[in-house]
Amino acid sequence: MELKMQKSQKLISRIFYSTYIVFLFSGFASLIGSTLNGIIISRFFGADAIGAFGFAGPYVYFVDALAVGLSAGTQVICGRYIGQGKPKEANQVLTGTVLVTVAISALAWLVFFVFPTGVACALGATSEAGAMQINVIRYLQGCVIGLPAIIIMTVLCPLMQMDGDKIRALAAIVVMTAVSTLGNIFVPLVVYAANHNTAFSMFCLGLSSSIGYYVALLILLLHFFQKDRIFRFNGDTVRITGLLGVLSNGIPNMLNRGGSVLRSIAINWVVFTFAGPVGMVAYSVTETFTSIPGRANKAYGQTSLALGGIVMGEGKSESLENLLKQAFKHALLGIGVRVLILLFFASFIAKIYLPENEEAAAITAVGIRLYGLSLIPGVVSLTTMNGSFNAIAQNLDTVKSLLN
Repeated sequence: MELKMQKSQKLISRIFYSTYIVFLFSGFASLIGSTLNGIIISRFFGADAIGAFGFAGPYVYFVDALAVGLSAGTQVICGRYIGQGKPKEANQVLTGTVLVTVAISALAWLVFFVFPTGVACALGATSEAGAMQINVIRYLQGCVIGLPAIIIMTVLCPLMQMDGDKIRALAAIVVMTAVSTLGNIFVPLVVYAANHNTAFSMFCLGLSSSIGYYVALLILLLHFFQKDRIFRFNGDTVRITGLLGVLSNGIPNMLNRGGSVLRSIAINWVVFTFAGPVGMVAYSVTETFTSIPGRANKAYGQTSLALGGIVMGEGKSESLENLLKQAFKHALLGIGVRVLILLFFASFIAKIYLPENEEAAAITAVGIRLYGLSLIPGVVSLTTMNGSFNAIAQNLDTVKSLLN
């Protein structure tokens, strides 16, 4: 019995690690565009542009909340159906999630293009922000074009891991990164050099990232039209009950990250009110860079969630316990290096973004160090929450069935 348990733990460890690597690299690749955007904006377009980039922070959290919430709900429901041997029901749920994403994106386009000034003011970029306001408006309009692609990619990638198509997922991310990077280089060297219009250049930067997401999405979609795949779009009707399950299971994640949206908006207002443009520049750079080490924490959580759905769908609660043990093991072993890098190289990192703004660079270095100290409790809470989420959801369903 003990030998069997050891073999089970080793198997879960290998599966966890291989799945985590895919989530990690796909996440890092998707962040390269925004990180490069931050460096290009700070070096080519000046303080008003990098400050505007910081005002756009709540939008990033908004997209993250929608994408991760829908992805989490889809993983729970689809993973449960697959564990129960019901692939048709899983695909009906997947189709419904994509349709919901398109509807949400259409509403977002309406708001960002019809009421752009209202959006900017809500983010903290009021008329007092001057040029920062128009810069953030144009940048977000370029970004929001890619909203459906970002969300659908986030939903599809974990399902592709379950379906054994990790190579295509990584290929899509690599292509997306290449397209976005080329666009980010093209904008300052060609577009900005031709007219020196900062606002239009900001729009083009956002648009180049959107184009990269759509190219990657096309690559991912090829997987879901193959007949030999478990997850595929096959023209089935939408499963309303499953879709409601996606929303009910995804809402806790949305609310959790929705708090980050409100927090980011509040910080924008506080920073700009009390620290002015310099403080906004420092905050923008800190937020941009720290998304990279923070991505590793999210990858641990995504892996726990994806594997937990399959484990609970098969009804193996002891396997979920082993999964959580392996999740904590990998998370805590990897966290130390990232913390040390942030603590010792914070000043160097800040100067990469702000080589000529010593005051903002000094504030940025402090922010990066403080973020580094938050990584350990962050990875513990995220791994625990996502790893246990499937068990909680299944127990709630059991209680509901008993009550009915």
